[in-house]
Amino acid sequence: MPQHRRALAVAGGENFLDLCEGYELAWAGVDHWSHRALTGDEIRAYFVLIEALEAEVIALVAKH
Repeated sequence: MPQHRRALAVAGGENFLDLCEGYELAWAGVDHWSHRALTGDEIRAYFVLIEALEAEVIALVAKH
């Protein structure tokens, strides 16, 4: 999220780090499972999770 780079730099905190870890793991899941036999619905579930994590990060950034 380059447009939020400055606010992200000051957001910090345990909650922020947990969000980042979840975001990274969700993308790793997409990468891993997109090369396997998951259905489109299963892959879409990862993208729903990613969108929710992005929304949480943006809400956290908005507070700063």
